[in-house]
Amino acid sequence: MKPENYVIKENQDGTVITVKDIQKVLLKIMVEFDRICNKHNLDYVLAFGSQLGAVRHHGFIPWDDDIDIWMTRKAYLKLVEILKQELKSPFYFQCFEKEDKYNVTIPNMKIKIENTFLKEKNTIIKNRLDGEGLFIDIFILDSISENKYKHLFHRIVSTSIMPFIIIFDIMNIDSRFFTKLLYRYSNWYANKNKDSKYGYLSLSWTYDSFKDRRVLKSDVFPSIKWQFEDYSFRIANNYDKILKETYGDYMQLPKQASRQPKHIKEIIIDL
Repeated sequence: MKPENYVIKENQDGTVITVKDIQKVLLKIMVEFDRICNKHNLDYVLAFGSQLGAVRHHGFIPWDDDIDIWMTRKAYLKLVEILKQELKSPFYFQCFEKEDKYNVTIPNMKIKIENTFLKEKNTIIKNRLDGEGLFIDIFILDSISENKYKHLFHRIVSTSIMPFIIIFDIMNIDSRFFTKLLYRYSNWYANKNKDSKYGYLSLSWTYDSFKDRRVLKSDVFPSIKWQFEDYSFRIANNYDKILKETYGDYMQLPKQASRQPKHIKEIIIDL
C-alpha cells in the first residue's frame, strides 16, 4: 500500500479503489442521515475518529475508512421509526429493532448504500441479513451507572453472553435467544440508570476493553455544528475534553506507520 494514496484494491482492469473513493460514498450516506436528523430535530454527534477528523482535518482523517455516530437512546429509537418511512433507495438500514436477526453486539444500527459491497477485517460474527453495502455506524450513547465498579460488573455480565452468540453462529444454530437476552439486558441497564449524568456505549457493544471510558452526557449533548469536508455536521459541545481523554494530544499526527486504513478486507463500488 502506498501511504500517499491509500489504495485499498486494484481491479482487474487496472483501476484502483482508494480510501478517498470510499470516503466519497460514506459522505453520501452521511449527508442523507444528516438531512433526516435535521428535518426531524434529532441530535447526534460524530464520534471517535470521525470527530477527531472533523476537528483536526475539518473532514475525514485522510486514511480513515468509516464514519461513527453517537445518539441518545431516545433519539435513536425515534430515528428507527422515521427511517422506516423516510429512508429511500439507494439507502437502507439494518438494526435489531427492525429485524431481530441483526447481530446486537455490533453497532446498534448500520445505514448502508446499494450497489456496493464491503467485507470487514476481523469479523467474528457474520451478517445474518441481506445487504453488505458500505455503511455508517450508529451507536447508542446510553446512560450508565455513576459508580464505575457497578458499571464494570454489568459490562462483564453483558460480555459473558457474547461467547454463546459466537459459538451458536459458528455451529449455524439460531442464536437469537442470546441476542435477545443481551438486547433486553442492555435496555434494562440503561433505563435503570436513566438519571445518571454519565454515558457510554450501550452494553450490547462487547468489543471494547474494560477500561472506564465514561463521558459526561452534558459534554456531548446538545451538539454543535462543525465543518466536515464541504458540509456541516455535528460534534460534541465539549469535543476538546472528550478528544483529549480519548487520544491525548489529538492534534499531533500519529507516526507514518500508523496512518493506515484498518477496517476493509474486500470492497466493491458500482455507483
